[in-house]
Amino acid sequence: HFVFILLSAIVLLFQCIEVIDLKPDLAVASMSFSPNDPAVEDSITFVVIVKNSGLESSPEAVLSIRTGNDKKDIPVPAISMGDTAHIVYTAIFDSVRSLQSTVILDPYNSIEEENENNNTDSLIFTVNPLKRPSDLVIDTVFFSPENPVINQVLTITTYIKNIGIYD
Repeated sequence: HFVFILLSAIVLLFQCIEVIDLKPDLAVASMSFSPNDPAVEDSITFVVIVKNSGLESSPEAVLSIRTGNDKKDIPVPAISMGDTAHIVYTAIFDSVRSLQSTVILDPYNSIEEENENNNTDSLIFTVNPLKRPSDLVIDTVFFSPENPVINQVLTITTYIKNIGIYD
């Protein structure tokens, strides 16, 4: 009976042991851009912070960026558990518009993670008209008299126009 009780105890012990599967858990911790008020032809810098909150280091991954109709994939380095990686990319837009930029971490599900529901983030921003400083141009020029002769006083009148955005 002793052997039977011992075997029963061993079986019961194995039933109580829970096997923990250690996995990374990559997440988009934050996403930002600068300048805060971008204009046409500005170089806009985007920063995505990726954190590994899992119990295992992550292998290299992919960050897919979708802004308007543009899509690009950027490599993400391997991240130790508890660490972060800063992914920086730039974009220049040639027209005035409002856009949504969405990032998807591990878009092809090549990494088995603890939580697959924290891999995306997005932000909305507006590309504003080109910011031109004061831009003075000669609008019109008048001569008086219109057909001067030698030794005659000539009066030149010029109108200047500001086509920029500042006075």
